[in-house]
Amino acid sequence: MGQYAKVNSVAALKQLRSALAPFSQAASTALDEVSTEIQRTLSWLHEDRRRYWANQVRLRTEQYVQAKLALKRKGIFDISLTGHRSTAVDEKKALAIAERRLNEAKQRQARTQSWIMRIEKELSDYRAAVQGLSGMIDLDIPNARAKLEKMVESLEAYAALAPPEMARTAEDEQLENTLAGSQGPTTVFRTPVSDAEAQDQIALLRERTPSLEVRDQMEIDPNPVDWLAEIELSEALRQAAQDIASDAAEPEPEQKVLVALPAETPDAIYLERSADREQDSGWYIGLADDTETTGCAAIRIDALLKVCPQLHDLLSLPEGHVVLVSRAIDTEILFDARDTVLWRRSESGEPPSEEDETNQGA
Repeated sequence: MGQYAKVNSVAALKQLRSALAPFSQAASTALDEVSTEIQRTLSWLHEDRRRYWANQVRLRTEQYVQAKLALKRKGIFDISLTGHRSTAVDEKKALAIAERRLNEAKQRQARTQSWIMRIEKELSDYRAAVQGLSGMIDLDIPNARAKLEKMVESLEAYAALAPPEMARTAEDEQLENTLAGSQGPTTVFRTPVSDAEAQDQIALLRERTPSLEVRDQMEIDPNPVDWLAEIELSEALRQAAQDIASDAAEPEPEQKVLVALPAETPDAIYLERSADREQDSGWYIGLADDTETTGCAAIRIDALLKVCPQLHDLLSLPEGHVVLVSRAIDTEILFDARDTVLWRRSESGEPPSEEDETNQGA
């Protein structure tokens, strides 16, 4: 019985596999640092404080005994000379001081021993609590990375499989191009497409645009996205965008825009504007071809325009509008929120005539 597998992209698996290594290293380092700090404290209490106060107790006991003997000798000496016992004020004060210092040393010694016992218990509880995490770092994560490696290899080998080549007619190729956008998340603009075909494919591209939840979680990345400098827009497209957004306000320079991070410079891109909110322009610049990505980044509008100033005229387009730019077929198409083609520049390099525009509107 035949079996089928839906293989979209292994980039996410590769990204997860790569992320496990630094996580394992960071977690292991954190556990080692905590354990080392506890051991250092215990060693200080054992080797320094407990030994110090034991010596102090012994020393101050000797001083206390000497003070008692001095007081006793004072009494015997006074009786032998005067026949009666003197008050011995100085000796009594010295004895009181020696006794107080001895009691202090004993208290400190007992407190040190109490802290040693408490920290040893805390260390035992800590080791029991992190035992599961330590086992995961030492065993589970290496096993998981090995399994992910095998999964990636298997998926890449499966994706590389292809049926035997058969003779194909022009009708077959046209049908393949028409249905390319419906066969999965990969949308490739490699041959000229009609407006209807472009509408089908742009609807699929909208599914790639990050959701509002994802946008909210993305923090501004100060690093530039270099591949944006490769984007080239025609003067006709920029003028068409200006005409459509003539009354719209431009996004604020500090607002963010999400940008896909391709493994290499793509041949086709699209720009879609979702609902703009505070600190978020709603714009996303994604890939319209089969170039693999490593995720996306959020950058500021002003940083975007520094890399690619040509995009300035497009950023005022209303919510829901999409711009498709394909170098592979030398085509630029502008869609509204209902995926209707508002403007198009084909590989001839010319925008549509007034008659074509009238037919599109009909």
